[in-house]
Amino acid sequence: MTTSVDIGQPENDIQDFIQAWETGKQAAPVNKLTFESIKGFINAFTPKRWELMQVLKKQGSQTIYQLAKTLGRDYKNTHTDVKKLLELGLLSKDEDKKVMILWDEIETHFKLDKAA
Repeated sequence: MTTSVDIGQPENDIQDFIQAWETGKQAAPVNKLTFESIKGFINAFTPKRWELMQVLKKQGSQTIYQLAKTLGRDYKNTHTDVKKLLELGLLSKDEDKKVMILWDEIETHFKLDKAA
């Protein structure tokens, strides 16, 4: 599965909705996350959070405690990163409360705004 991460104005995301509305065709479901600025993107995708997602992809679901040990990190900082990634929809929890990543790929698109 793939999720898409965009950096640009959220108004750009409305195009699929408008097209579906005008044509009456159902829009394809998309896993998408949009940041208004590169700063927001960088704050969300820190190197430590990226490493955390890579470990989960390679090793499978883990408790936050297990994940902190695997990463050699403090539990509190790992918990904070997991919480943020859960809020963004990049991680989820299974029935045993273990965190996991569902995505095989994260596509990132950087949009340049036109001059005003």
